Amino acid sequence: MHRATHRRRVLRLILGLLLVLASGIRPVPAFAEEPEATDYSLPGRFALPWACGESFRVTWEPQGHWENGKATGVAYDFGLPVGTPVFAPAAGTAYFLRDDRPLETNFGHYIDLVVEGGWLIRLAHLAEEQSGEREVRAGELIGYSGVSGVTEAHLHVELLAREGHMWVRPDVERLDVLFGVPVADLVEETQVVNAGCAVSLAMDGEARLEVPDGPTPIGQPASLWLPLYNEGLEDAAVERAAVSLRGPDGTLSTVTAEGAWDVPGKGHAEITVPVRPDEAGPWAVEGVVLSVQGAAHHLPAAGGYLVDPAPVALVGLRTPPVLQVGEQVRVEVWLQNETDADAALDGLYVSGLTASHETWEAVADRRIVVPAGEYRRLILETASVPHSVGQWTSTRVDALAGGERLVLARVEEGLSVEGAELAIERLEALPDDAATISLVVTNRGTVPTAPDDLLLWGEDADGWRDISLPGDLIGPLAPGESREVLLAADDYPLRPDFRLVDAGFWAAGEYLPLRLPPRLGYDAQASEPSEEAADSGTV
Repeated sequence: MHRATHRRRVLRLILGLLLVLASGIRPVPAFAEEPEATDYSLPGRFALPWACGESFRVTWEPQGHWENGKATGVAYDFGLPVGTPVFAPAAGTAYFLRDDRPLETNFGHYIDLVVEGGWLIRLAHLAEEQSGEREVRAGELIGYSGVSGVTEAHLHVELLAREGHMWVRPDVERLDVLFGVPVADLVEETQVVNAGCAVSLAMDGEARLEVPDGPTPIGQPASLWLPLYNEGLEDAAVERAAVSLRGPDGTLSTVTAEGAWDVPGKGHAEITVPVRPDEAGPWAVEGVVLSVQGAAHHLPAAGGYLVDPAPVALVGLRTPPVLQVGEQVRVEVWLQNETDADAALDGLYVSGLTASHETWEAVADRRIVVPAGEYRRLILETASVPHSVGQWTSTRVDALAGGERLVLARVEEGLSVEGAELAIERLEALPDDAATISLVVTNRGTVPTAPDDLLLWGEDADGWRDISLPGDLIGPLAPGESREVLLAADDYPLRPDFRLVDAGFWAAGEYLPLRLPPRLGYDAQASEPSEEAADSGTV
């Protein structure tokens, strides 16, 4: 009995190969491994081979294919126009083939996709010829529909099952669902929608905190829960989640988490992203980006949470309305503890922007205790002094608590910095006289200034050097006034390749930095020396 069965299998294999060879169809490589059991649960989870959400008409059913000898397996034709993208219904090994059978309707350019679990998916009549083989992901673009081998454009989709070492017609009695669609719905003239993409993730409701019934204390760690639904048929392994949050002040920030979350096909899952809100008020979730096998999935999202304020509140802030250049910024801050327990902070910060839009900060870097129900007055000082004139602003007050910097309040206080400020507008060799350097200094300050000395630091081919220039080269400058002087290399050790790094000046016994332009050096478009400079002569 065993020998007879074996002989029948051998004869079937030989006959199958002869039929294939006679037909001109190139078979996929023979199986080298032992036969595996065919998993009949898989075909229902395969995806239709076109874009998610698109639909196409069934033009021919399996019975017609069998009666006309046009297919061995379970085959459907779909009315895809020429050039429609075709995607892999599942992950597997794709063999790119061509049907050379003459004088009859054939497969044309086609793909045999071998899927683990004992299945072959054939996609035929493609637009372009391809060759070779490669591993493909589910949902990967693998070709375009066409009219090769036929007279009317369509996509031939055929399913074959593995039996021993052969591809045969599956047991149709065991196929209730194909490509995510009930078999009963796959009838001619029916529009079939691809609602079962390989991986198609969506939010399954609003994002929420781990404790959704009330506000979250500021600075306290919490978990943001993201409910997900996989509309696709294939399991999705989420490797990274990034959530866009809009804070109480309207700015966007992002929190991320790394992990390994499995979202089953046509199934639900929840992933968590840690958050530590640093500002009181309402926070809104505006979007989620999930990384799945290196591909980014952008999901619209909704939801949010409310953050409780800190026990210590800002009730007053005062900065001097006018500040002189070189004068330390001192900020008066009033705090209140409205709770019935003492509150402690590890530091307090007032920050803002200078006239040149750089950040400045006044700090109380020490432990601060505000007793229950009481006020506390503090003086915060900047570590450095302002050297540029203009309007400065205070924008926020932060507290350090538990190792986290928290926003106590958003503020809008202004102060004006006045005084002396000189800037080097130009330091370059003259285009027609490389031995002469043009130096232009401008008074950007609010008061007349006469520098006593100018100090330049930089380097040239000979190395690092510092150069001192007498202030009378410049003389007194009114606010907004500029002056150019020409420095001969014979008199001052300045060379055309000198690169200025830093500069400063002494005035009225005080040292102040010289503002530098964004670019220094030889400029081929430099203008001729001004009349004022020409009158002064070469110094």
